[in-house]
Amino acid sequence: MRFRILCGIFKTLTRLYIMTLQEQFNDWVKRLSRSESAPRDIIAFNFGLTQKSTGYSISVMGTKEFTEDSDDWADEADFEPREKYLDITYDEEETPDWDEVFEEVRVSIRDYTRSLEFQNSILRNAKAITLGFNDEELVRVK
Repeated sequence: MRFRILCGIFKTLTRLYIMTLQEQFNDWVKRLSRSESAPRDIIAFNFGLTQKSTGYSISVMGTKEFTEDSDDWADEADFEPREKYLDITYDEEETPDWDEVFEEVRVSIRDYTRSLEFQNSILRNAKAITLGFNDEELVRVK
């Protein structure tokens, strides 16, 4: 009986320490912001979402140019941080569809840009921040 109770407590505690996507994203940008800075002429950032066998990956790059009427500005990176990727892993049975993850990432980016942490982040000078999945159209978040 005691063993079952301890196992139940351990499972509950393990679940409590799993970070939400928002927390993972915030922590990632915080690490980027502490370890390096983007050149001042970087005016736009694009976050790319790709699907992997174990879940998804978010990448980030910055550019010196941005145009609203075309996604071509995001083809050439002028800045890529050393820790360019954030991997999001799921259990095989729990892996959500890409559109669900896309929306969750979009909301995470949007909420981060509205936070106090954003003002001191590597992203603070961005005139535009977008999100795209593979070759899909980019969605402007900021």
